[in-house]
Amino acid sequence: MAEIFLEEIYKRSYLLEQLQEISQKMQRMLVEAAEVQWNGLIPELLLQMKKLSAANPELAKGIVDAAEKAKISWYDPSGFSSIIDSELLPLIFEYVSYSCGIDVSEGRFTFRSSNSGFLTVYDSVHDLYLHSPNDPMWEAHTMAEAIWRPEMEEIHLYGVGLGYTAYQLWKCSYESSRIIIYETSEEMVRYARDYGVLSWIPQEYIDIYVSDDKEELAELFHRNTRKKNIGKLISTWMGIEYEEYDQGRLSYERMNEDACRWFHDLWMINLRENRKRADITIGDLRKRIAGEEWVVVAAGPSVDEHISFLKECKGKRRIVAVDVILKRLLAEGIVPDLVVIGDPKDQMIGHIEGLEEATKNIPCIADRIASWRYLKAYQGEVALMTAQNSLDRIGPAEDAEEGAWNIGGTVASLALEAAVRLGAQIVWMVGVDLSYPDNAQYAAGTRHEIIDTNVGMCNTESVDGGIVKTSKTFLFFLSIIERQIASYPRVRFINMSKRGAKIKGAIQG
Repeated sequence: MAEIFLEEIYKRSYLLEQLQEISQKMQRMLVEAAEVQWNGLIPELLLQMKKLSAANPELAKGIVDAAEKAKISWYDPSGFSSIIDSELLPLIFEYVSYSCGIDVSEGRFTFRSSNSGFLTVYDSVHDLYLHSPNDPMWEAHTMAEAIWRPEMEEIHLYGVGLGYTAYQLWKCSYESSRIIIYETSEEMVRYARDYGVLSWIPQEYIDIYVSDDKEELAELFHRNTRKKNIGKLISTWMGIEYEEYDQGRLSYERMNEDACRWFHDLWMINLRENRKRADITIGDLRKRIAGEEWVVVAAGPSVDEHISFLKECKGKRRIVAVDVILKRLLAEGIVPDLVVIGDPKDQMIGHIEGLEEATKNIPCIADRIASWRYLKAYQGEVALMTAQNSLDRIGPAEDAEEGAWNIGGTVASLALEAAVRLGAQIVWMVGVDLSYPDNAQYAAGTRHEIIDTNVGMCNTESVDGGIVKTSKTFLFFLSIIERQIASYPRVRFINMSKRGAKIKGAIQG
C-alpha cells in the first residue's frame, strides 16, 4: 500500500482520473460503459464532498451542483462531456490542490505533488521528470491506450517509475494481462509501492526482476520480449540512465516501438493500398538488374561533392537511389537503376511531385508499409518487401522466397540491403553522412532545408578523424547500418563521404 498520508490524497486524485475517463467514453459514444463508471464514482464523490463541506462548503456545493448538472445532460453525450471538462474537472483540480504541497528529496530524486495530486519524480542528475508534473496518472492512461492490444498476455516494462503506467496497462487489459517489471534496485520498487500506485495491482498479476547488473538485466529484458503476444515499454529514464551498458540496444528498441505505435494505423492503410501496386518480385529484379558493383545514393549533403563520380558510374556500376534524392539525381541527368522507399508518411508524395513521368522506366523496391500515395504516383514497376521489425504487426512476408529483410530506421539501410540482395560484392556509399557537415542535413535540391544544429545535437567521430555534429537519431541509424555491414563480411563497403560520420566496417573511399 502507498504511505498512509498519500492514500487520502490519491482518493481525491483518482476522482480526476475517473472523470476524465468518463468524459472520454461519452465522447466516443460508449454510453453504457460511462454509466457503469459514473454510478461507481458518485458515492465516493459525495462522501468526499461531505468531508470537504466542513472546510469549504462553497467549493463542495459547486462540485455537487456541477455533477448534478452533468447528470441532467446524460442523454446529450457532447453536452455531458463538456460540463465534465469545463466545469466539474476544474473544481476537482481546485479541491485536489489543497494537498499538493509535497516536495521531498531522497538523494538525486525529488518527489513532488503534480497538479493532479499524484506524486511525480524529478531526477537532478538527468534534469528530467520520470512522470508528468501535471497529471502522471492521465499521462499513463494515454500511454496505456496507445500500447495495449487484446492479444497481449504479458506486458514487459523496463523501468517502473511510480507504477502509473504499469497500473494503467493492467487496467486497460481488463485486469487480465500479466505485468513484468525490470528494475535495477529494490529501492525503485519500494518507491513505486510506497509513493506510487504499484500496490494497486494484485500481486498475482506482477513479476518483478531486480538486478544491479545492468547488462544482465537488459539482456533478460531483450530475451523475454522476443516472445509473441507480449507488449513492451522502455521508460525514457531507464533508456537514458542505462544506455551505455547496452550498446544502444535499448535506444534502438525504444525508438522502434515508438515508431510502431505512432505509425500503426498509417501502416495498415499503406499495407492495404500497396497490395494493388505489387507489379513484380525481387526475384524478377534480380534477373534484370543484378550486378556485382552497386552505388547506394542517400540524401546526405556530401552528394553535392560526388555528382561527377555518379555520372561516371552510369554503365559501369548499378545505382540505387533513396526516394528523397531522386529529384536531385534526375536534375543532374543521372537516372538510377533502382529507387527504394520505406517511409510511411504522406509527406513523401512531395519527393515525387513533378517526376511521375520520369519514373516510368525505373523499377522501385518499396517496404509494404511505405507511403501508398508515393507508390500510387510512381509509374515504374514496384516490388514489395517486408522488414523484419514489422512482422509482428503486419504479418509474415508475402514473398516467401525473399523472406523478411533485417533493416531499420533509415531508407539508406533499405538501399544497402537491396544492393546486396541484387548481387553486390562492392557497395559504394554516397550521401550516407549521418551527420550535419556545414550545418546541412540533406543535399541541395531535395526539398529539405538547412536545420538549426544548435538544438539537440551531439558529436561523433568523422571519417577524416575529426569531430562532426550529429544527432541521437542519426547515431541510432548509424548503429543499424554498422550491424548491417557486419552481417555481410564478404561484401566490400566503401564510404565516399569525406566529412560525415565514421561508419565501422566501411573503408574510406
